[in-house]
Amino acid sequence: NGGRGTVTNTTAASRSFVRVTRASGSSPVVVTIRDIRGLTLISNVATGGTGWRLYSGFSVDDSVIERNHVTFDVAQDVTAIQVRAASDVSPTAHRAVVRYNVFRMLRGYGVVIGPIATGTNSHRANNAEVYGNTIIWETAPLPGVTPHGIAFSYATGCRAYGNTVIGAYAPFLNRGIDCSFVGNKADKAYGRCCYSKGSTNGLFAQNVLGVIAVDNTTGALSAVVGEDA
Repeated sequence: NGGRGTVTNTTAASRSFVRVTRASGSSPVVVTIRDIRGLTLISNVATGGTGWRLYSGFSVDDSVIERNHVTFDVAQDVTAIQVRAASDVSPTAHRAVVRYNVFRMLRGYGVVIGPIATGTNSHRANNAEVYGNTIIWETAPLPGVTPHGIAFSYATGCRAYGNTVIGAYAPFLNRGIDCSFVGNKADKAYGRCCYSKGSTNGLFAQNVLGVIAVDNTTGALSAVVGEDA
């Protein structure tokens, strides 16, 4: 509970501010991360594979991450929150709750439930609730950089609602089964706002979308605000 300050990563490796991995056969653990205000995570190593995560929860059921305000001053890899199973034989990582957080970022992922790439640990981080979060990318769109806001990746039965994502390439990504994004807001998006990528029975509804469109002739930016079905 609580905390503030600045932490700098000076090595060519990805770091987690909090990392919990539950081993097979071990007793359940309770992980709650809340009320961290004014924390800045810095990486000054200009190589790939470096960066920060606020929380890496591997094979921990019922994680709660709430009311944290964190700035990621990282030019390379960032995932603010990732919850997934460590493997197909490890304990699961079901029923995570991620709510009322504010993350300021330069690139990377905001909240990822499940593994980023498919594998044997797919669909072992299910039924997450992600709501009331604000995720902001504070730089202009960079060539080849595709930040993602909230991603349900090879997960089942997850819900995202009441979130605001600003400045992302793909604010909302669904690669899961029976996952929904309802009543969220995206602003200054410049790619695929509601991106279904190999999902099954997914739902995008009542999301308010603000898009930066690039005129191919003049190169001018124009905002398009709409609402999905």
